[in-house]
Amino acid sequence: MRSQRLPRRAVSSCSSASGAGAFTLLEMLVVIGIIGILAGLLLPALTAARERGREAMCNSNLRQLFMATEMYCNHFDEYYLAAARDINTTNLERWHGIRQQTGTDPATGAPIYTPFDPSLSKLAPYLYVNTVVNTTGTTGNAGTTEAQIKQCPTFASKWLGAGAYEIGCGGYGMNHLYIGSHEYRTPIYYTSDVASAPSTFDDLITVESGSNRHEVRVPDQTVLFADAAAPDGNYSGKLIEYSFAEPNYFTNAGRWDPALPPYGDFHPDPNYPLDTVDLAHSDNPSLHFRHTGNANVIWCDGHVTSEGPLYSRTLPVTIFSTGMQASADYSTYWLGWFGADDNSAFRLEKNTVQCVQIPVPPAE
Repeated sequence: MRSQRLPRRAVSSCSSASGAGAFTLLEMLVVIGIIGILAGLLLPALTAARERGREAMCNSNLRQLFMATEMYCNHFDEYYLAAARDINTTNLERWHGIRQQTGTDPATGAPIYTPFDPSLSKLAPYLYVNTVVNTTGTTGNAGTTEAQIKQCPTFASKWLGAGAYEIGCGGYGMNHLYIGSHEYRTPIYYTSDVASAPSTFDDLITVESGSNRHEVRVPDQTVLFADAAAPDGNYSGKLIEYSFAEPNYFTNAGRWDPALPPYGDFHPDPNYPLDTVDLAHSDNPSLHFRHTGNANVIWCDGHVTSEGPLYSRTLPVTIFSTGMQASADYSTYWLGWFGADDNSAFRLEKNTVQCVQIPVPPAE
């Protein structure tokens, strides 16, 4: 009796069924490669979307600072708050907070301070957002509700280094030279030679309060706050919080040069008005272009813009840990300025101010 054979079609069908769902190594590698390519294409878009969200939060923080500043002006006869009221004396106060001395280092005799506490800022009563309840008593009084300045999320996630001196400003700087003080038109003398060249106002009056709101001639073209930062004291590549938005140059009232002791202060040149922009003496840039190459700015009329492109400078600096002189390329930190190179984004008068290179006087 001959054995029965399965039909050819049945054999073929069974063979096909046994291989269903199987993948070769080559097929798996192709699929993994496609997934990797798709991930590579999508990642930049996702990163850009996340940064746009952070930038929007930063804009919101700046608007809150503007509204708090406006309410402060309404309550204090149209004057802006001081950016650093006691910087020439005890140096404990900033627009964003106050620090307190807690003791003295027994080894060096140097005073020991708390960090700047935003709850003690003169803006704190007008910042009704992002409050925390202090339960430890490390800053302020235990059990109190403290107003905090919201931090720029891009700065916090990408740039902020440890040991920030002016911690608490959120990564934002105030236009201190023109808005937060009268330094642009009032001499400050760090030397003892005040008698031979007296200032119009006392040094303390210079920084005691900000300018009057009515002095801002073109509010929509005058910086109030902006993204700001500074290199750490050793210029090691890290950034720290910094509470001033520095203009491009010093003025005749406060000319500065690091080669002259004790602080490089010059007496004003009598041939020029005090508010003359001195193109011979650059300030150290602090505007931080951290949002994909742009810096967020809130102007004195309350509108926010994203400014770029960045231009910067290489300037002489002093290394904190060694006291040695060096040079720093601020562009590597994404620090610099935008727009015209003449303080015009910061100063109150736009058309009547002189911008000249004031000759350097001989060293005293």
